[in-house]
Amino acid sequence: MSAYLHFCKVHQPILATSPEFLALDKQDRSRHVAKRLGEMWNALPLEDRVPFNKQADESKAAYNIAHDEYLATRTPQDVLLEQQKLTLQKLIDPFKVRAKVAEDPTKPKKPLNGYNLFVKENKAFGGKTEGMQEAALVWAEMSEKEKDVYRAEADVLKEQYERDMDRWEEENGMSMGLNSLVKKRVQKAARSDKNLGSLEVLKRKMGINKNSRKRA
Repeated sequence: MSAYLHFCKVHQPILATSPEFLALDKQDRSRHVAKRLGEMWNALPLEDRVPFNKQADESKAAYNIAHDEYLATRTPQDVLLEQQKLTLQKLIDPFKVRAKVAEDPTKPKKPLNGYNLFVKENKAFGGKTEGMQEAALVWAEMSEKEKDVYRAEADVLKEQYERDMDRWEEENGMSMGLNSLVKKRVQKAARSDKNLGSLEVLKRKMGINKNSRKRA
């Protein structure tokens, strides 16, 4: 939670029950209170923001600890189950789902392509927009022979990545096509039942449940 949200947590109930806003209907009251909170925060001196900044730091630290503990206890099968659940949710309501499943930390990272290897090697470009634009211009002016040096390195990294992925999937009993298979099975189930209304119904049709997964 940000410093501003901690500030709102303290002052929103006070404003919402004050005579100035209490006479308004719920929608107007919420809108006017939100506007007033923004004005109060912008006018708040930096020294008076210190307690809220401290609370925000504490909230962030607590979240990081909890998140690290959560990731440490997840198995590859947990990751797979979360990916399946997210696939189902996206099919039910594609406009509502925005979250992504946190990757298994043991899963091999995708390799860089030739252009990204070029940018990484030439750190003088920096990471800002201007630097990226300059890098793109330099890359465009390079000969194909010069680019092939980076492309060849990228091909080697890609081959290594594919070997690492094969080993990772074999160790964890997974296949790269599993998510697409899940999607096809969900779509088939949805076509056969017009009354599908929940994730649990879809999961039952597919036979997906926590009790059926394998533990690492």
